[in-house]
Amino acid sequence: STELGKNEPFGESSLVGNTLQAAVIAKTGCRLFAISVDEFVPVDNAETKTAMLLIEALINRLADTLGKLEETKRLES
Repeated sequence: STELGKNEPFGESSLVGNTLQAAVIAKTGCRLFAISVDEFVPVDNAETKTAMLLIEALINRLADTLGKLEETKRLES
Protein backbone atom coordinates (compact mmCIF):
# COMPACT_ATOMS: atom_id res chain seq x y z
CA SER A 1 0.00 0.00 0.00
CA THR A 2 1.06 3.57 -0.63
CA GLU A 3 0.04 6.71 1.21
CA LEU A 4 -0.75 9.58 -1.12
CA GLY A 5 -0.72 13.24 -0.25
CA LYS A 6 -2.87 16.17 -1.25
CA ASN A 7 -3.51 16.44 -5.01
CA GLU A 8 -1.74 13.17 -5.82
CA PRO A 9 -3.48 11.05 -8.46
CA PHE A 10 -4.17 7.34 -8.29
CA GLY A 11 -5.32 4.91 -10.95
CA GLU A 12 -3.61 7.00 -13.63
CA SER A 13 -1.92 3.97 -15.16
CA SER A 14 -5.32 2.86 -16.46
CA LEU A 15 -5.11 5.77 -18.91
CA VAL A 16 -2.21 4.03 -20.63
CA GLY A 17 -3.67 0.51 -20.73
CA ASN A 18 -2.95 -0.91 -17.26
CA THR A 19 -6.03 -2.91 -16.28
CA LEU A 20 -5.21 -3.17 -12.57
CA GLN A 21 -7.76 -1.56 -10.28
CA ALA A 22 -6.90 1.09 -7.73
CA ALA A 23 -8.41 0.84 -4.26
CA VAL A 24 -8.36 3.83 -1.96
CA ILE A 25 -9.29 4.52 1.65
CA ALA A 26 -9.48 8.22 2.52
CA LYS A 27 -8.27 9.29 5.96
CA THR A 28 -10.22 12.54 5.73
CA GLY A 29 -12.98 14.01 3.62
CA CYS A 30 -11.92 14.44 0.02
CA ARG A 31 -13.05 15.27 -3.50
CA LEU A 32 -12.37 12.95 -6.39
CA PHE A 33 -11.91 13.82 -10.03
CA ALA A 34 -12.52 11.03 -12.52
CA ILE A 35 -11.41 11.06 -16.14
CA SER A 36 -12.00 8.36 -18.72
CA VAL A 37 -9.53 7.27 -21.37
CA ASP A 38 -11.81 8.77 -24.02
CA GLU A 39 -11.67 12.13 -22.26
CA PHE A 40 -7.92 11.94 -21.72
CA VAL A 41 -6.60 10.69 -25.04
CA PRO A 42 -7.67 13.62 -27.25
CA VAL A 43 -5.50 16.04 -25.32
CA ASP A 44 -5.40 19.52 -26.77
CA ASN A 45 -3.50 22.60 -25.61
CA ALA A 46 -6.02 23.45 -22.88
CA GLU A 47 -5.47 20.04 -21.29
CA THR A 48 -1.71 19.84 -21.69
CA LYS A 49 -1.04 20.81 -18.06
CA THR A 50 -3.29 18.00 -16.77
CA ALA A 51 -1.67 15.52 -19.13
CA MET A 52 1.79 16.54 -17.98
CA LEU A 53 0.83 16.16 -14.31
CA LEU A 54 -0.42 12.63 -14.96
CA ILE A 55 2.69 11.75 -16.96
CA GLU A 56 4.86 13.08 -14.14
CA ALA A 57 2.92 10.97 -11.63
CA LEU A 58 3.43 7.88 -13.80
CA ILE A 59 7.15 8.53 -14.08
CA ASN A 60 7.50 9.07 -10.33
CA ARG A 61 5.51 5.93 -9.53
CA LEU A 62 7.62 3.90 -11.97
CA ALA A 63 10.83 5.23 -10.45
CA ASP A 64 9.58 4.35 -6.96
CA THR A 65 8.63 0.83 -8.07
CA LEU A 66 11.98 0.29 -9.73
CA GLY A 67 13.74 1.46 -6.58
CA LYS A 68 11.75 -1.00 -4.48
CA LEU A 69 12.57 -3.84 -6.89
CA GLU A 70 16.26 -3.01 -6.77
CA GLU A 71 16.18 -2.92 -2.96
CA THR A 72 14.40 -6.30 -2.86
CA LYS A 73 16.98 -7.83 -5.17
CA ARG A 74 19.80 -6.38 -3.07
CA LEU A 75 18.32 -7.84 0.13
CA GLU A 76 17.86 -11.25 -1.49
CA SER A 77 21.51 -11.37 -2.57
